[in-house]
Amino acid sequence: SALPLNRLKGALHDWRVWLLFLSLQVPSLRALIKYVPGAWWPLIPLYLIGTWFLYADLLHEGLIHRLLTRFSARVWLLITLLTVLFVIQAFVYPQADALKYVGRGTPQDDALMVGGDYLVNGLNPYEALTYRREYVSAGPGWIILALPFTLTGTIGLLNPVWLAITALVLWRMRRTVYIPVLFLVLLMSSLAFWEMTVNGSD
Repeated sequence: SALPLNRLKGALHDWRVWLLFLSLQVPSLRALIKYVPGAWWPLIPLYLIGTWFLYADLLHEGLIHRLLTRFSARVWLLITLLTVLFVIQAFVYPQADALKYVGRGTPQDDALMVGGDYLVNGLNPYEALTYRREYVSAGPGWIILALPFTLTGTIGLLNPVWLAITALVLWRMRRTVYIPVLFLVLLMSSLAFWEMTVNGSD
């Protein structure tokens, strides 16, 4: 089987598996309830159980772990994951951003944009208001780091670019493609990650 019984027992007592599950899936409950049609809610527990087994498999050398290890011998898997991230972002972010024109969506990306605009014009970014008439909440360091994107109108690429940089740094530090691949697979397993990424959240 993908995860032998003895490894499954070990996974049940492994705090790392539960930590991954709690940090990546509990925040996803909001997205599940918000976006999954009510008729499909009975499937949510199955989804959660499946993600728990994913983390158990990855940390206890199950089938998925072995496949990732094998395919990570070449850099193409990392490139594929990053490409998927950028492509999904390119298609979904404009749709998520358009919700602001009907008073919906999140103002977090807007906060970075108006905050950055105020900052480069010598004004206090925390006096800026988003389209929801809310004050900017992002820290000054993050506003500055986002300036290349907010000033060029490419705020939708903010998260994918920083994630790609993080993956490349992990690759260089650990000298193996498996670590950045694992990093991306874990993040992509979380609906909360996708929700925050595609809406340009800070």
